[in-house]
Amino acid sequence: GEITAAFRSINRAIDDVCRDIGEDMAKLRPTGKGLPVKTSLNVRDMATIRQILYPQGLANPSLIESSSGGRPIDEFVELALQFLINRDIDYHIFQPFHPMLKPEANMFVTELYEGVRLRDPQVISGRWRVSTFEAHQATHDQLSIKRWLDNYISQLIHYLLQPFLVAVYGEAARMTHKHNQSIASVVTKAYQWNQMVKTEVILLDFHPCLFPTGAPYDSKGMKSIERTPAPSAAEPILTTVALGLESSEAEGEGRAPKFVWQEQAVVLTNAYFES
Repeated sequence: GEITAAFRSINRAIDDVCRDIGEDMAKLRPTGKGLPVKTSLNVRDMATIRQILYPQGLANPSLIESSSGGRPIDEFVELALQFLINRDIDYHIFQPFHPMLKPEANMFVTELYEGVRLRDPQVISGRWRVSTFEAHQATHDQLSIKRWLDNYISQLIHYLLQPFLVAVYGEAARMTHKHNQSIASVVTKAYQWNQMVKTEVILLDFHPCLFPTGAPYDSKGMKSIERTPAPSAAEPILTTVALGLESSEAEGEGRAPKFVWQEQAVVLTNAYFES
């Protein structure tokens, strides 16, 4: 329905902005000494790229390199940007019970809500979620919400995306005003979608889903990026390039909620670069 369609449109907007940034960066002329950057193995600053993409330590398989060499730079940049934006929005907006809760409070309320969902059927637990979310929302006025969003967008651009591009291409890589506006619009869309599913929908809960690098391919919740054959079951994925979406319905009486896939996550495997 409408919720899944709105979610798809966030995924499309992320695709579009990553393609735009990637295409604009590909036009950069190398400044000063040094050859143009051709693959992910001759980026300007590999240590920073590793730190940004894999803060927990280099993953295997990795988006940066395969057994046969680096990834073509244009595709690497576009796919890495999709991954970074999805990972960040998922972590800061979709996963928390409410995006503006402090981490400890968020953990507490999330656990509480999981307990409510085990105990009570969806019609009751869904109302609990709406009331609790709105009660927290009411402690912030419109101005502080706008400030939170502006601050989050600024951090995403200046502490994640811009440093990534500079680490790939060098100091000449600058996100333009148009890129920044597109990022702001994607984040705002994601924030509004999250508000809608958490305050206007009682009969289902919705859960965006990002699979970690190295997760085994599973055709239930994943589909492979266009133009590549479906990987064999359990092949480790390189990255999630578009978030999936599950819905769930609480049954109560100690039973776990029932989950249904509404939209599979789009994932990348080595086959994409080999085909």
